[in-house]
Amino acid sequence: MHFYEHNAPPEDRQHGTALFPLAAYPVILTPGPLQEFVNLHWHEEVEFMVATRGSVNVQIRDEVYTVTNGNAVFIHGQDIHGMSAPNKDDSEFCSIVFNLKLLRSSLYDVVDHRYVGPLTDGLLHFPTLFTHSTEWERSVLDYLSQIIELFLGKPQGYEAEIKGLLYLILAVVARHQAWKDVKDETVAETNDVERLKKVLSYIDANYAEPIRIRDLAQIIGMSEGHFCRFFKRTTHKRPMQHIIDVRMAHAAKLLQETEKSILDIAMDVGFGDASYFIKTFRRINHCTPNQFRHIRSISPATLSEQMPG
Repeated sequence: MHFYEHNAPPEDRQHGTALFPLAAYPVILTPGPLQEFVNLHWHEEVEFMVATRGSVNVQIRDEVYTVTNGNAVFIHGQDIHGMSAPNKDDSEFCSIVFNLKLLRSSLYDVVDHRYVGPLTDGLLHFPTLFTHSTEWERSVLDYLSQIIELFLGKPQGYEAEIKGLLYLILAVVARHQAWKDVKDETVAETNDVERLKKVLSYIDANYAEPIRIRDLAQIIGMSEGHFCRFFKRTTHKRPMQHIIDVRMAHAAKLLQETEKSILDIAMDVGFGDASYFIKTFRRINHCTPNQFRHIRSISPATLSEQMPG
């Protein structure tokens, strides 16, 4: 099983290759041994997130969208976002992450002038939510499904076909004038985003150490009370809840990729007590760290035979 590493804001990973900067990532969010973690983060690339089973809660900045099976959202580059399972039921999705430069032309043409350039510069915005409510949206969702299938299967020429499908999505949105209204950000909104990014970056860099609310508040010059209200408003989480989520994501990565003991992993991710770490891990994942490690160590072929459905 692959591990969708969306732990660190901002991301420093490359999606796809230099010659084809696009990748698709199937992700399981349902709590359990296969659960993956997509905490709040941001990256330069844009992203289509397609719910492939059940439903997914997608936070984009301070808005939360519940995306049901077959529907999708679009996330602009540099927007803070994260995904979570709404409950214990099935929650799976596939993200298509790509650099808009993939659609730029070496010859400056009308497509680049009218659509790709303005998209890259933030003058045009794709719609945020795509559902099956209109024919043009259904076309876009069909193209997204084809992109996922092509990327995962990688038949000969898949890169050309995927690029063509992205142009078709662009054409459908343009034909139906379905662009999202570009909202001018207020100075306060811009400042909120930058403050939140500072805090999230600090948490990810220091999750292994004790983190006090006072420390986080001081980073952006707020009182503790004001900071807690700000953090809850912009992330829909309390600060300590987010810190625990970050620690759990790093713990899951260590369980999958190393042979470290549970005690060592607990210490590595900021838990001073192994029993509290195990209790917290089980509450969030509905399995113990050892159960998580065992399932993750099984080869994908064997795992598919053992898992129902």
